Amino acid sequence: MNQSQNLPRFIIIGAMKAATTSLYYYLSRHPEVNMSSKKETDFFLERCFHQGLEHYQAYFENNDKVKGEASTNYTKFPHFKGVPERIRSVIPEVKLIYILRDPIERLSSEIHHAWVQGYETRSLEQILGDFDNNNYVYISKYYEQLSQYLKVFDEKQLLILTTEQLRKDPETAMQKTFRFIGVNPEFSSEEFHNKLHVSSQKTQKTGLGKMIDQMGWMQSVKNGIRTLLPDQAYSSLKGIANRKVPKVVLESNTVERLLNEFRPDVDKMREFTGYSFSEWRYTY
Repeated sequence: MNQSQNLPRFIIIGAMKAATTSLYYYLSRHPEVNMSSKKETDFFLERCFHQGLEHYQAYFENNDKVKGEASTNYTKFPHFKGVPERIRSVIPEVKLIYILRDPIERLSSEIHHAWVQGYETRSLEQILGDFDNNNYVYISKYYEQLSQYLKVFDEKQLLILTTEQLRKDPETAMQKTFRFIGVNPEFSSEEFHNKLHVSSQKTQKTGLGKMIDQMGWMQSVKNGIRTLLPDQAYSSLKGIANRKVPKVVLESNTVERLLNEFRPDVDKMREFTGYSFSEWRYTY
């Protein structure tokens, strides 16, 4: 039914900063799979749902391939509520894929990403001073997020993966995923070893850098400057428009607080999945 309606058979629901971009890309390599033209459609958020089914269907090619999408905002409860219910109202038999990463590493990566993008201006101490009403913390509570889906979907419709499994043995992780969505599980690709959006020390636009980006005609000027200036001088000029954003470094007492905060949720996820999560950096 879903294929004839040009709707996805499966959705990657998260988690943010847990290799969903890599998983989306690896799935797109399979000849029987058609991923959405935009990775994160966000269609099942309240702010997008009113756009209607035809708007959603336009993200997918009209063919017989197995379709899928990946929107990490689908596991950001309570910031975004009602997502599982909306999904079920449209695609009740959908298969859901949830990829998990060490909760503290995921949180750290998201904070770093927010700093780079410029929509988080608080210090680490301010961000993690209080765990109440803290979206960074909520998103890493995987069982709490998953429990919203278990209210309306059968657990047989869920596949749990980990970022660490995908990175260490991508072929096995992808075989498991292909089998779950009902396509040839023997397909493999050298591209499964490409890691997309791996965090490192990145740069953030300064006020000058943002202003230049907003002025489209400046691109030709920038190109001209690049050809005229020596490498060292050009690098110095770039430094004025960009500032380096270091990785998140957590103090030991903050790590301990986070471990205590996440441990009950991880225990519930262990019980649900049967996974030990021994590959995670921290011991919960």
